[in-house]
Amino acid sequence: MKIKKAEAKDKNTVVNILTTSFARDAHIQWLLEKSDYEQKVPLLMAYLFEEAIRSGVVYLTEDETAAAIWKGGKKMPFSWKWLGVNLEMLLKLGLPTIIRNLQTVKFTSKHLAEAEQYYNLYSLGVLPESRGKGYASLLMDAVLEKKQKEGVPVYLETASLRNVSIYEKKGFVTYSEYKKGNHILYHMKKSAD
Repeated sequence: MKIKKAEAKDKNTVVNILTTSFARDAHIQWLLEKSDYEQKVPLLMAYLFEEAIRSGVVYLTEDETAAAIWKGGKKMPFSWKWLGVNLEMLLKLGLPTIIRNLQTVKFTSKHLAEAEQYYNLYSLGVLPESRGKGYASLLMDAVLEKKQKEGVPVYLETASLRNVSIYEKKGFVTYSEYKKGNHILYHMKKSAD
């Protein structure tokens, strides 16, 4: 299986993959407060897609059953359009959800700010019919190998202990945990060294 760089025209496909993949994700459920969860997940995934198309990269398997959203450690330039997108997201997701998101982003950004350059895996999803075929590794390996050669560390976050052990096999280590009540988000890093 090969991967391709997604384009704007692939938005619905990528959003569908990620929405389906994160249907029961503990962090997304906590972030979106379970209220109107099913309606909010596609909105969040569409937002992440748009953000990555502007300042990152989205990869998609050729059979369009797995996708990954990656974002670089650079600040996005201001635009009125992007301000409008953010305001629209605030109205659709609701203030409590936005506050939770900003709290986690602030915590994560505090650690990422220590790296001059970095790459961050925002989201990776595989549709049920393609799980267990190595698609997640395929979507990660292309970026990990490239960033390793460039000397750039790679970061990710997960709320799943099962995923922690999978990412450890890729060379990631947990460097911090974000805790709110019973909710834990594990922050992981793969150094370029």
